[in-house]
Formats: sequence, structure tokens, C-alpha cells
Amino acid sequence: MNRFTFTKGLAAFALSLFALSTGVAQERFITISGTVMDNQTKKRVEAANITIPNTNIGTITNTDGHFTIKVNDSLGATQLLVSHVGYANALMTIGKTSQNGLKIFLTPNPYSLAEVTIHGGDARDLVLDAVSKIADNYDNANSMLTGFYREIIQKRRHYVNVTEAIVGVSKSPYSKDINNDRTHIYKGRKLIDQKRGDTLAVKLLGGPVGTVYLDIVKNRNFMFDRREIDNYTFTYGSVVSIDNRNHYAIAFEPRLLADYALFCGTLYIDEATHTISRAEVSVANSDLQKAEREMLRKKPAGVRFDLNSMNYVVSYRQHNGRSYLYYVRSDMRFRCDWRKRLFHTNYAVVSEMVTTDRNDFNPANTNNKYAFKQNQALSDRVSDFYDADFWGSYNIIEPSESLENAIGRLKKQQR
Repeated sequence: MNRFTFTKGLAAFALSLFALSTGVAQERFITISGTVMDNQTKKRVEAANITIPNTNIGTITNTDGHFTIKVNDSLGATQLLVSHVGYANALMTIGKTSQNGLKIFLTPNPYSLAEVTIHGGDARDLVLDAVSKIADNYDNANSMLTGFYREIIQKRRHYVNVTEAIVGVSKSPYSKDINNDRTHIYKGRKLIDQKRGDTLAVKLLGGPVGTVYLDIVKNRNFMFDRREIDNYTFTYGSVVSIDNRNHYAIAFEPRLLADYALFCGTLYIDEATHTISRAEVSVANSDLQKAEREMLRKKPAGVRFDLNSMNYVVSYRQHNGRSYLYYVRSDMRFRCDWRKRLFHTNYAVVSEMVTTDRNDFNPANTNNKYAFKQNQALSDRVSDFYDADFWGSYNIIEPSESLENAIGRLKKQQR
């Protein structure tokens, strides 16, 4: 097939029976932490963007709505910007000292469905126009994204593998393809539950590399190649607010059958610039068996593998008039049945990366010899958890309460 398949890194992983660290100069920084909530329902808001205006510094809230962001003193930052799809932005004043326990409320910013009639035309034409403007709307320079990457593997409700890393993703301009984009591991750690992991070990191959292939705007073979676009129907939905800008929500689904797995979901396209700011993508239910064939590397004899769902979220952040990859999340759920056993076992493999900083760079300074490979598992490349200050001045995604409890339990097992 002349398209990128799961086996080349998008969701490739292996079922089988069976640290890199860099020094960081001491930096002076303040720490801001708090919780983001809906102003009307008081529910906590997951995956809200936490950024420092006019910089590339950022992170997101965890599943409990909590966040922590470290801000270098040299930036002289005075404000914190909080945003999420469907909400008006919140701008908070910050001082020169650390602040903890902030409560930030976001106000829903609804739009009526009738507003989309102003645009008119075919939703497919809008998608094609957005694709034609990629070179103008996205990063046009070589850049290095610093990001926090986490992958977790759950067996039923129990965490059996938690792996985290600071990654560097070297990106060529969006006018080029993804062939020259690379991922490097700066620093990482892992925790593995040996008690629960000895029955069936699950490895996510090329996990951090998936952030390159899931950049759907740049990886045209995902769905924005002209031949791929012809596989889908596109429909106007509502208008939503992202970073206080109107966006068309464009639903898409397969319009025909293909030999490989197709997707369904929603694209969020900026009304004024036609920038694709966010994509929510799932493997079509009718194509889950095709995805199974494409992604499963190997499994023990006597084990039946059933893929239940594969979902992705990809979002972009704008800085100085150009957008760059900001957040990627992959969520895969599957079931394993053992021959001659009465009960089956449910598994979940979730990975996410948020860009915490961005800088221009010279590709000549990057040694691709040490780039992370598609056939590598991150848990094989990093060290075990140890001290509480492991991340230093790096920004991360705060662990949820349930994950933090699991980490504490797994750390006790290793002692």
C-alpha cells in the first residue's frame, strides 16, 4: 500500500511472553499549580491548555483537571493563559513567586448551529482549502519541540507499565513531508508491575515516534493526501471556540470500503485562516479487524486478540502567526482471550505528548544515529523511577490521582 500503515509506527506494538539522561544546567524558575474547572457545572476540565503568552512554554491539565507549570525567571512572565475547546480563554496574573492551589474557572463559549450557513458550500471544499494552505499556516522553519511523553498500559483497572520521558522532536518545515522528522529521548523513567506483567507483556513499539506520524497535518498519508480525502465524506457541524477564535467542526466518515482501515471523527478548522487546529480521530468500527491485521506484530500461541477501539486527539498551537504540533494522545483498547480459559482480559494502552517548548534549530546539529526507532520500546531505553525531583525544570503532565497512587504502589514493589 502506498500509505502509512499502523505497522510503521502509528500504533504498532508487540504482544509477547517475555536511561538515557542528559545533564541540565541549574535554572531559577517559579512553579504555578492549580485546578481548571467549568464555571457553570464546577466539573474539572481535562486537557486544558496551560501556556505562557508570547512564548512556547506550555503544558495541559490531567484527567483530574490539575496542572503544574514551571516558568523560568528569565522570561519575566506576568500572565498565564488557560484555554480549551468550547470555552472562552482565561488570562491569569502571576507574580514572581510560586503559586499553588489556584482555582481557574472557564466559561463556556457556545455558538448556534445556524451560524455555519454563513459559510455555505461543501465541507469537503473547506477541507481541501485547509490542506492547500498548510505551507502558509504552519511552521515554516526547522524547529525542535521539547515535549513530555507518557505511556501507560493497564490490565483491567490495574496499571502494569508506566513510562515517561522528556523528548526532543526535530521537525522540518510543514512544506515538507515527515521523512526527516526524528524523535530523541533526553531523559526518562519507567515502572513495571512484575506481578501482573508476567502473564502477558504488552510493548508499544516506537511509542514516542508516533508523535511524528500522528501529526496528521504534516503526514498527508494519514488522510489529507488527495486520494485519501476521496475516501471520506465531510459534513458541517457546529461552530466552536478555540483560543477565542471561531472554528468549524467538520465531521468525517468513510464513504467507501478500502483494503486498509479508515477513520471517522471531527476536524476543527479556523473560520478566518482555514487552519486545522485540532482533530479527533477514531478507527471506524467497521474497520477494527483491518487495523488488527495492520498493527499486531506478534502474540503468544493460543491467544486471540480483539481490538475494541482506537482513538486519537491531535492539536496545534499558534505562535507568531504559525501553528505547530502541541498535543497528541493515542488511546487503544483491546481484549485477549486465552484458549481453554473461561475469562478474557481487557487491556488499555494510552500514550500522550504535550509540547512544553519550541525553538528553531539547525538540522546539522542533530545526530540521527541516536534517534528513537520505530522498532524500539521506550521501556527498554529508560531507567527506573527514583527521586521526586527527577524532572528538574522540565514541564510535565501532572499524573492523575489514580496514576499517582499506582506509581506509589509500583515503587514499593521495586524496593
